[in-house]
Amino acid sequence: MESLNEFIENLIRKSQKIKGKFLPISKKEDGNIIQYEVKSIYSLADELRNKLMLFKFKNPEKPPKHKYFLSIVLASQSSDFLVLMCKEMVKKSQMLLIQYPLKPEQYRLSLICLKELSSTEDFLKLKQKLIDIYYLLQNRLIKIAENTN
Repeated sequence: MESLNEFIENLIRKSQKIKGKFLPISKKEDGNIIQYEVKSIYSLADELRNKLMLFKFKNPEKPPKHKYFLSIVLASQSSDFLVLMCKEMVKKSQMLLIQYPLKPEQYRLSLICLKELSSTEDFLKLKQKLIDIYYLLQNRLIKIAENTN
């Protein structure tokens, strides 16, 4: 059984690194705001091209030196409506929902669902949960579109 770091290194080798500088992500924990510096973002090779991603953060509470979050881009252009639709699904799964600029030069916020990778066993379950949330949102949007016609 390989360690989490070995597993992530193998995953990164098979992935495509997204170029550019990225803004930090802030998280409120116990009344304090913690800023996570984004070291790099990788687009994972899978059936959902450019949707499934691995975020590598510099960990402010060392050790370990880095934290890794598996994520899925739910929408390339976020809106309040999409956030409201996703909020409940994401909370049930105990994941984070963020609006984040994957391409800061375009001034466009993507809607991203993410969760920290804590072990290699979590990866497949977490990946499937993220994909399920993605398809659930897509199905809800299709139903809304059909009802408005």
